[in-house]
Amino acid sequence: MTPRILCALALLAAISSSPAAQEAPLPSAPRSGETSELEAVGLTPPTILSEGHTMASGEILALDFFGRSIFASDAENAEMIGTVEDLVIAPSGTVSSVILDVGSFLDTPGKSIAVDFQALVPVPRTDGETRWVLETTREALTLAPVFRRPDEAAAN
Repeated sequence: MTPRILCALALLAAISSSPAAQEAPLPSAPRSGETSELEAVGLTPPTILSEGHTMASGEILALDFFGRSIFASDAENAEMIGTVEDLVIAPSGTVSSVILDVGSFLDTPGKSIAVDFQALVPVPRTDGETRWVLETTREALTLAPVFRRPDEAAAN
């Protein structure tokens, strides 16, 4: 080995065996508007993993969203037009579509359709619950194409 490599290895061994290097505290999270040490060297610092998450008003867990009834309007006597069956999550991590089971509500067995998540409107109710509304008609749901998963679409 060259003397330069030997010197670098010796220096590395000395630093890593030093008590100060082993007991150094982890860097604290930067204050709002400050750049963290990780960001300064081009890395993205951990966020939720290191700081946790408290649900904000309006957030909902996916498991609590599945099976939710979807209504045609926010009127008290609005027609229930479907239930949430699944979510399509885009590569960016956002929910792009909601898969609704509309078959059993339209007297047509087993029909699932995809709707834009942004088309669903959460409407707070006086009882503290949220009614999810998709302003559409029975006819529009009947005419909507059936949702097919990639493995189903390839088989057809």
